[in-house]
Amino acid sequence: MEELPGGWRVVFLPASPTPMSGNVFYVEAARVRALDITMREAMQLVKRLGTGSASALQTVQPDTGSAA
Repeated sequence: MEELPGGWRVVFLPASPTPMSGNVFYVEAARVRALDITMREAMQLVKRLGTGSASALQTVQPDTGSAA
C-alpha cells in the first residue's frame, strides 16, 4: 500500500486462493484501515478464502457513516 498526494492510497487486493495475483485500486485514505497482522498472516487468510478473518478484524472500528 502506498500513500498518494490528495488523500489517496494505492491498495493491492489479492485474489483468492493465490495472493500473488489480484487488482490494484486507488482509494480515498479515509476508507482504508490498517490491520494489525503480518504479511504472512494476511497471505494465509487469502489462501484460506477468508476463513479466520474475524480475529484479524477484532481491532478495526466499523465505519459509522452513511452510504452515499
